[in-house]
Amino acid sequence: MLALMLGLLQSGCFVYQQTDPSEVKLNQPIRVVVKNEEGLRLAREFGYGAPVLEGALAALSPDSLQLAVWVGKEFRATDFALARQTIPVVRADIVNVQLKRFSPKRTILVAAGVAAVSTILLSRVGVIDLPWDEGSTETPPPERDPFRTYRLRNRQP
Repeated sequence: MLALMLGLLQSGCFVYQQTDPSEVKLNQPIRVVVKNEEGLRLAREFGYGAPVLEGALAALSPDSLQLAVWVGKEFRATDFALARQTIPVVRADIVNVQLKRFSPKRTILVAAGVAAVSTILLSRVGVIDLPWDEGSTETPPPERDPFRTYRLRNRQP
């Protein structure tokens, strides 16, 4: 459950905002939205193409943008897992460039939602009232058989 909450918090912390490509620094995580034709060309030439590309800015020139995309997804837990491929994208085919930024508003909303759901779940679990407590008139459960307990504890293999 802790992993689920951490995953939700991590996904709620960031948002992509449209920006000018000249404002992006090298190796900064960005999302590039390209025209469908450019996405098809990238798929044919590099095996990696879609209308939305995510990666880090590798280089920027007046007519193109080079994006380092992660290609080691299928090779987790190997040396190739961190491999990146640089893909050139012509600026004329770029619809927009989005910069990944921290979003305090989304983070607070997700954290409040996780806290609310956790509180509701914990209140539903609650404490079970045992029918044989001090004020009860019901019959308590039978005592444990000491012979069986002794025999299981002292059994030799």
